Amino acid sequence: MRTEIEIYVYTEEAADPKLFKIDPDISVEELLKIISPDRHHELCLTLSGEDAPKVRNHRLKDCGLHNGRHVHCHPHGKTGHHRHEHHVEVIVNGKPVHVKYVPQEHGMLLVERALEKSHNSGQKPENWQLRDEKGTTLDQSKPVRDYKLTECSKLFLNLKAGGGGAIG
Repeated sequence: MRTEIEIYVYTEEAADPKLFKIDPDISVEELLKIISPDRHHELCLTLSGEDAPKVRNHRLKDCGLHNGRHVHCHPHGKTGHHRHEHHVEVIVNGKPVHVKYVPQEHGMLLVERALEKSHNSGQKPENWQLRDEKGTTLDQSKPVRDYKLTECSKLFLNLKAGGGGAIG
């Protein structure tokens, strides 16, 4: 029995990502055929937060595609996510970092990028709390567009209370 992974695919046609359960041993070409059987030859695939399209004959697991990953499927010559890509300043434990995001991506992805850019790898992303400038906790399972960010918005990312681990 093969282990399937779940990936979230963004396309030009849909505002929200579509969840696919796939075999990580298939090629990028095979995934494109699953996503768009009629147009797969016109499309390429990029991982969220990356610029370069993935090589069509490479296996997904060799391209950095793992469970829960977000990808963009777009016509050749267009990096689909750049047309809708935005930046926001995230203050991670007092340290500002600039993070790219696509409005339809879930907030958890923005949190993962902020933690990576700020070199905070000691705690899982779900142990962090994301707040806006008013102090409102933002639901990381929701699309970033729901946060209603502007060019001047700042977000704050801090460990949740009690996130430091058990003492014993």
